[in-house]
Amino acid sequence: MQHGMGMAQQDEPFTSRESALRALTDLLDDDAPRRVAVVEGPPGIGKSRLLRDWARLAAASGREVHGAYGALAYRTVPYGMLLDAVQETGAAEVLSRASADRPDDRATRHHTHLRVAKAVRVALAAPRAAMVLDDVQWSDTESLAVLERLVRTPGQAGTPVFVLAYRQGECPDGLARTLSSANALHLPLPPLDEAETARMLPDASPADRALLARLSRGNPRHLRLLAGLPPDRLAELAESYPHHGGRPGAWEWSEPARPAQRRTLRGTSEATAIRWEFDGLPEPTLQVLASAAVLGPEVTPREVAAVAELPPEDVTAELDLLVQRGCLEVADCRFRFVYPLGHLAAYRQYGPAWRAAAHRRAAAHLMLHSREPAQWAAHLEQALPEVETQELAQLARAAVSALPTTPELSKRWLSKGLHAMKHQGGELPLRDELAIDLGRALAVRGEFVDARRVLRPALAASGAPGRQAQALLALMDRLQGRTDSAYEVLADLTTDGEAETPAPEAPGAVPPAPGDRHLPQADLPHGDGAELQLARIELMNGRVKEAAHRAGVLRAGATDTEESLGPTVLAAMCALAGGDTDAARRDIEDAARLWERLSGPGRLRTLSVVPEFGWAGFFLERYEKAKRRLDTAVGAAGRHGQHYLLPHLHTLRACLYGTTDDLAEAVAAADTAMELSAASGSTEMVALAAAFRLRPLLWSRGAEAAGEGLALLRTLPEPPVAWWRAALVYAEVEVGIACGRRPTGAETVRLLGLDDTARPDPMLAYRCELAASVYAEEGDEEAVADLVRRAGESADALGLRGARAAADQARARLLVLRKDAASAAEACEAAAAGFAGAGQLVRAGQARVLAACCASLPGCPGDGGRAAASLGAGLALFEKAGARALVAAVGADGFLPGAVAALRRRPVLPWPGVPEGAPGGAPEGSGPGRLSPREREIADLVANGLSNQATAQRLFVSVRTVETHLTSVYQKLGIRSRAALARALDRADGH
Repeated sequence: MQHGMGMAQQDEPFTSRESALRALTDLLDDDAPRRVAVVEGPPGIGKSRLLRDWARLAAASGREVHGAYGALAYRTVPYGMLLDAVQETGAAEVLSRASADRPDDRATRHHTHLRVAKAVRVALAAPRAAMVLDDVQWSDTESLAVLERLVRTPGQAGTPVFVLAYRQGECPDGLARTLSSANALHLPLPPLDEAETARMLPDASPADRALLARLSRGNPRHLRLLAGLPPDRLAELAESYPHHGGRPGAWEWSEPARPAQRRTLRGTSEATAIRWEFDGLPEPTLQVLASAAVLGPEVTPREVAAVAELPPEDVTAELDLLVQRGCLEVADCRFRFVYPLGHLAAYRQYGPAWRAAAHRRAAAHLMLHSREPAQWAAHLEQALPEVETQELAQLARAAVSALPTTPELSKRWLSKGLHAMKHQGGELPLRDELAIDLGRALAVRGEFVDARRVLRPALAASGAPGRQAQALLALMDRLQGRTDSAYEVLADLTTDGEAETPAPEAPGAVPPAPGDRHLPQADLPHGDGAELQLARIELMNGRVKEAAHRAGVLRAGATDTEESLGPTVLAAMCALAGGDTDAARRDIEDAARLWERLSGPGRLRTLSVVPEFGWAGFFLERYEKAKRRLDTAVGAAGRHGQHYLLPHLHTLRACLYGTTDDLAEAVAAADTAMELSAASGSTEMVALAAAFRLRPLLWSRGAEAAGEGLALLRTLPEPPVAWWRAALVYAEVEVGIACGRRPTGAETVRLLGLDDTARPDPMLAYRCELAASVYAEEGDEEAVADLVRRAGESADALGLRGARAAADQARARLLVLRKDAASAAEACEAAAAGFAGAGQLVRAGQARVLAACCASLPGCPGDGGRAAASLGAGLALFEKAGARALVAAVGADGFLPGAVAALRRRPVLPWPGVPEGAPGGAPEGSGPGRLSPREREIADLVANGLSNQATAQRLFVSVRTVETHLTSVYQKLGIRSRAALARALDRADGH
């Protein structure tokens, strides 16, 4: 084969264009009616490879093949492309002379073209000759003129065959007219299909092949380059171009209400490998292309004109040319890049200084035409540090807007803005503003050490900035267990602070959108929340009237739904603490209506109220609603980086799930809360989480595990507020009694705060029932009767099923002391029905067990069937909640006869605890069907090959949480390995 520029070089393994190659091969038939074929397609689609494959077939069939590649250099060399193709023939001398003696007048040039065409025909007169010319769009005008003559009259059957290739939309005009009138075979190369992609990537998984095919649009060169990228880089591109380049997440929004982080375009090597595709584009076209790349994968002509600094009509014409060339495409009246790697290459067409200036122009244009700060702030970031003070102020505003949804992005913008301000030596007030907002972003992410470092210098600022810094530092004091000092600071701020007159807007500044403004009385992430924090601390320390007054003032002064929500939820909590459940119900329903009216971003801005929502749901026994709202909030806080909330949210989840129906989830949530608290240095929740972990440990794993939990609890710092200290002590006393560590009746009253008869308490009935069990052991009927009375009065006032059930169970203990077995059994059954109706499965099961004991005593009507039914119902409730240790203890042979014998000896209703060393294994009938939804979710992920770390990241929980759930899963399934887990799940699913 005779060739130019390596036409016969060997290629790496590649997919064949079988149908196109067959069509071209038909031209090799001496009797074929067509002698000319043209191949068209975008760069990288496989035109050159197809021509090389065909040239080899033609040579193998006995044809003498002449070929050449087009190149930009040919455009300045007369007859350069043809000369390269026929350099080893007699026509080379004629072409060389013609190239050297190029005439100026048209007539002489015409005769020269005729002479050169004749020489080339003679050179190709050898039997069965063929000419292959690639990238003819770069050919010189003389070669094109001769080529048009050759193609126009290629000859009869058996004469030379011409195969030409050019880029999509770049066929020279004269040649295009000639080909349209000639009997030429036109072969536009389509993207690779699924089978061709599979042959090109035989070792890739189907999912990876599908992803690569989507990003490459079936272009072989892009496919090969993408396949060589590291997995993390490929994942970035996949996120940035979710719809073949349509409005991507990494540039605009990855989901509603969540502005994603704009990544700096990287990938120099890939960009370099693709940049040659833009060779031959005029300078204005390149400028438009690079300007579009700066703006993002999808642009409008007006945006590009602003960045390119060209007239809109010129830009429109250039964009149309880029569409014709296959660099861009049109979708929904916008222009977008066809290939991600093409976008990268276009972005790097010019140097960093040009790009920074272009980003600044893009930001200025978008500020005027877009209300979404995320659309222009990312451009300001790329222009740093060479921006004006006003632009830094606008970047700070955008960062505040992004804080609820992407605090990591907000932190990055503010950090870079603060660095630029220090670099420029800018105005001190703006520097303080940037520092305070950066401290707020760090606090939202739970990065308290860094937040304190950033905020401390701003304490010296006068007026509102200094007070904002103080309020934020006080908030972190509270979260880290220093509630008293936090309260003092916040109280001083609210007493001494005077309203600040807002600073006038800078000329040309963007007016704040609803999510942009600072709300002094709002909570994080948009405010300092001084008044709300004070109300919370007062409420939790039993100063209910002060907290209620503060919440009422905030509620009355609220100007919109977001500002109203927090005070309304706090008002409900104050009503509960004051014993007014009707008012609490009204307020929490008002708050729920406010929540429903909020948009997605609005809910993210007010996510801090969800813990109060959860506590209100707990005390009002609206457990399922509270759990659903909490589970949603945990996912939102994890996805959107509001990490400071996660310890509180997981602690509350531990409380709710431990109270209701999923003990394994409760333990896991408590473990996560403790781990997250330790990681962030927040001690506010760690002891409370450890306390809420005790009951689920006792009921699911037994007294030994609960004893270890008690020992751990006693090493932790005490909760900083009275309300949580009371919850901790209640759990500690209850579990301690079940584990055989029983205090005296008087000690129990003191520990549970029952000696304060004036303080309203929504948990009073439960505390009275616990103290009554201790006094019953001591045989103090009078003390038990007084506690029963108090429990009943509290339950009547609250009107809650769980509180009434606790009062009924306390009454049953008194009736047993009085040896009224029949009435005691009825009271226990009433308690069981009340607990079950409230959703407290384990307590309902315990009441059923106590009813079985009472029903077995002499003097209780009925036979043994009633006791057996109650015991069976209790065991079913234990199993449903995952209380395996209680199932093992209560379901053991001899439990009921032993309990009844003890009752006969001494009329004290037993506490159905778990004996030391009681087994905590899987009950009969365990299997995948007994797994909780979260256990099954984790089991499926692990069985599918995810590591514990990957599973934790997928579900926004800690590794320890995953390990806790897996331990429970293994116990329920009776297995010991991950491989056995997969087999057990397959068997359960019928595979």
